[in-house]
Amino acid sequence: MVFFRQFIILISLLCCLVVKVYSQEPLISVSVSPNVATVGDVLVYKIQVETSKTQSVVFPELKGSVSPFNIYSVESYKEIKNDLLISTLVSEMRMFEVGDFFVPTQSINLSSESGMKILEVMPVMVSIKTILSGAENQGARDLKPLMELAVNWISIWLMGGFVLFVLALIGFSIYWFYFRRSQEVIRKPVRKVDLRPIDVVFKEKIGFLKEQDLIQKGNIKTHYFLFSDIMKEYFSLRYKRQCQEMTSQELFSLLDTCVDDQTLKRIKKIFHVFDLSKYTTKEPDVTQHQECFDKALEIIDRTTLTNAL
Repeated sequence: MVFFRQFIILISLLCCLVVKVYSQEPLISVSVSPNVATVGDVLVYKIQVETSKTQSVVFPELKGSVSPFNIYSVESYKEIKNDLLISTLVSEMRMFEVGDFFVPTQSINLSSESGMKILEVMPVMVSIKTILSGAENQGARDLKPLMELAVNWISIWLMGGFVLFVLALIGFSIYWFYFRRSQEVIRKPVRKVDLRPIDVVFKEKIGFLKEQDLIQKGNIKTHYFLFSDIMKEYFSLRYKRQCQEMTSQELFSLLDTCVDDQTLKRIKKIFHVFDLSKYTTKEPDVTQHQECFDKALEIIDRTTLTNAL
C-alpha cells in the first residue's frame, strides 16, 4: 500500500513537469492570405506567436523587400488572452512576377528569464497568376480599322512649326550655356573631409546623442533607433562593409570574424537592449541606459586597438 501511494505521487510529479515544460514552448503560426493571387494583388503575411507572459518575442525586421516580394507596410502588436502573450506581426506585400514563390524562412528571437533563443518560421508558398488569364472568354472583339480619315493640313503645319520653334529654342539654350561655361571658370565647392580618426568622430556622435537627453524627454524608441544607427555606421566604416541595413543577427555573423569573443559579447548585449527597446514595449532601466553608453565607448576603444594591431 505504501509503495502504491509513492508510485501515484511520482506519476503526479512527472505529469506536472511535462505540463510545465510544454506550457513554456511557444506556438508559432504563419500564413499568407490569399495564397493564390494575381500579379500586383495585396498579400497579407502574418506571423503569430503564443508564449507565456514571462517571455518576450522580437520579430525580424522586414524593410523594403523580402526576396522576391515587395514590402509596403509592417505592423506588430501584442495581446494577452487566457494567460498567454500573443505576439502578432502583419505585413502587406505585393509580387509582380508570375509563378510559385516562397516567403523565405524568418528568424524570431525569444527571450525569457532562462536566456534567449532563436526560432525559425517555416517558409510559405504563394501562387501568382497572370492578370490576363481567361481574357479570351471575356467577350473581347477585334477593332475595325478606320476606312476614312480626314486630314487637317493647317493643324499639321502649325504643329510642325511649333516643334521647330521648340528645337531651335533648345539648341540656342545649349549653345548659350556652353558659350558662357567656356568663358567663365567654374569653381566647384571644396568638400570638407573630416580627417580625424573614426573612433574620435563616433565618440563625439555618441556624446552628442547623450546630450540630447531623449530618454528623459520620453523618446526612448527614437533614442535607441539613433544609437543603433550610430553603431552600425561605425562598424560599416571600421570594417568597410554595409551594415546599416543588416539585422542584428546578420551583424553578429559579420563581426564574429572581425572582433574577439569578449568584444562580441559586449556588442550582443547592447544590441539586445536596442532591439527590445525598438520592437517591444519593454523599457530598460536607468542603469542599462548608462551601461549602453559605457559599453559603446568601450567597444570603440577595443575595436580601434584591435584594428591598429
